[in-house]
Amino acid sequence: MSLSLSLNNALSGLRAAQNSLAVISSNVSNAKTVGYTKKVQPQTNVAYPGQGGAGVASQTVYRQTDELMRREIRKETSTQGRTATENAFLSQIQTMFGKTENGGRLGSTITSFNNALNALSTTPESASAQLSVVAEAKALTTTMNDMAQQVRDMRIDGARKIGDAVTEVNTNLQQVQELNRQITRASALGQPTGDLEDVRDVALSKIAENMDIQTFRRDTGEMVVFTKAGRILVDGTAVQLSYSTPNTMNTADNIPSISINGQTQIDIKSEFRDGKI
Repeated sequence: MSLSLSLNNALSGLRAAQNSLAVISSNVSNAKTVGYTKKVQPQTNVAYPGQGGAGVASQTVYRQTDELMRREIRKETSTQGRTATENAFLSQIQTMFGKTENGGRLGSTITSFNNALNALSTTPESASAQLSVVAEAKALTTTMNDMAQQVRDMRIDGARKIGDAVTEVNTNLQQVQELNRQITRASALGQPTGDLEDVRDVALSKIAENMDIQTFRRDTGEMVVFTKAGRILVDGTAVQLSYSTPNTMNTADNIPSISINGQTQIDIKSEFRDGKI
């Protein structure tokens, strides 16, 4: 009996070691996988009354991560999304106006027009001075019209990028909803959920890149997602953000509203402080 127990103890130890090696191997092979976190499989001593130690048992694999830190990372991801978007548009504006040390595109054109006017005021009878004023006035008008068109193009480009971001957010909200379902079920069955949680974190990061969000994790493993203003995005069911991408825009036109589940009377766009949107 003691020999059988000893063999069982040894076999349980081998199985536990094999399981641990599988987890370690997965950690190594996924070292460069985006969103992957280190997995750990605890072991526990098995004992039966009157028999002493009965070997080792492997417990459920879990991921080793800091949820508070992940929330901070998502917060910084939202900030980075906003600054990257702002910098891209500011760079276009700088290119449009030109560098100040060179007078700038608009500034140079205005200066040339003023010089032509000054020359005409000195010699009003000069035909060449008159022609110069007309030419510089046309150049100034053309420059201003071109810049106005560029502003319109930038606005429509921005509006379309918002549409792309809203589409991406909706896709990832649906993914979080489905992963919540899978994680809750696996957790109830005592199955590992670490890999599913990794995929969910990637989806949450993509949402955070486009808009600032907050999250909290229920004991069931489900992740609830809502905006900084407190509007629910995923709680059991994911909401659908609505946005109509315009085909054309004038400089005076407003960016279309973003609503939740078709409630067009409420524009949540103004509530965002970070993210690409």
